[in-house]
Amino acid sequence: MLHVACGELGLVESIYGWQVLDRIMRRAAELIDSLRGSVLSTQAVLALNAVAGEEVLIFEPGSAASHRRGTGAEETAGTAAAVARKLEEGFGGEEFASMTPRLTFRVGYALIQDNAQFRFERIVYRALEQARTQRARREQRRRTEWGVELRRILRDGEIVSLYQPVVRLDDLATVGYEVFSSGPPTGPLNAPGLLFALAERLGLSTQLDRACRRAALSLPLPDGAKLFLNTRPENLSDSEWEGIDRDPANVVIEVAEPAMHDAEMLRVPAARLKQRGFAIALDDVGTGYSSLRAIEASRPDFLKVDLSLVHELDRSLLKQEVVSSILQIASRIGAEVVAEGVETREELEALRRGGVRIGQGYLFGRPSPVIAPARPVDEERVR
Repeated sequence: MLHVACGELGLVESIYGWQVLDRIMRRAAELIDSLRGSVLSTQAVLALNAVAGEEVLIFEPGSAASHRRGTGAEETAGTAAAVARKLEEGFGGEEFASMTPRLTFRVGYALIQDNAQFRFERIVYRALEQARTQRARREQRRRTEWGVELRRILRDGEIVSLYQPVVRLDDLATVGYEVFSSGPPTGPLNAPGLLFALAERLGLSTQLDRACRRAALSLPLPDGAKLFLNTRPENLSDSEWEGIDRDPANVVIEVAEPAMHDAEMLRVPAARLKQRGFAIALDDVGTGYSSLRAIEASRPDFLKVDLSLVHELDRSLLKQEVVSSILQIASRIGAEVVAEGVETREELEALRRGGVRIGQGYLFGRPSPVIAPARPVDEERVR
């Protein structure tokens, strides 16, 4: 029996939603099914561990020859490795390759031998637990290695900062830059989602947040340009904000909205930072349940409209109504609206017509280690 699981699926679901997770599992099952007659025998039986499950079980008949030779475990290990390789190849296309964290598949295995003295169902369950344990041990070794790498990155200051231009939509002049942080490009933690999730798991979120901040502030900006620095809600209270080597008037502290019951945690630290001259931006506005509470608590200077609302905005009257409502809220509290994820001229024109004055996205420039102004808009769609 082979046990197939995709690493970090919980993180994938939290970032992209359950629909994407289901699509991944459906694709994995289709790929495994296509291996019948090659990597797997035509008699292989596939099953999910549960309804809407996250694990695929493969029951592969053993051969009499391998039983006589005593090579069943060795041959099964080879089959498990081959299945993992085929899955990695099958998810290498454009739809999945750019996901963070990168999809990785682990395949554990166990031998099932019928024994009339034991109920067969219990034999299968024990084999399943054995296969899971084997896979989990390999996963734990990998996570331990990642933890060592994260601590090394923090110690050696190897955070990579990428700067994406933020532009004024009427004349496309660059007014600032949002900083995106990751690990070294050739290392296992180059995916931001994985980097930050690992830091949270290991209790290193504050240390990582500080390291990203120092790296982002290492390059000078054009005069008057604002620097949008991402942070977690709980790190608004970090005392190191007061000692950064940059004029607070040119720093925008960007925070993702917390869960609804945690929105109040923004009130005191946000007010303190604003009093010291920093601006506050609330990220992903329009997608969460706590937007209004977070806005009321933090009184942000910028409301950043989530890219899911900007995508094909020109084709959706409903999205245009949502953006219009965000603009009305911004007007009442004296905030500016920033549209994220602008990719097409049509989206740009829809934002202009709707009254949004600031935006960012691939249409104007991808995140880059070099601080550069937005590029001219001369493409209908950036791919």
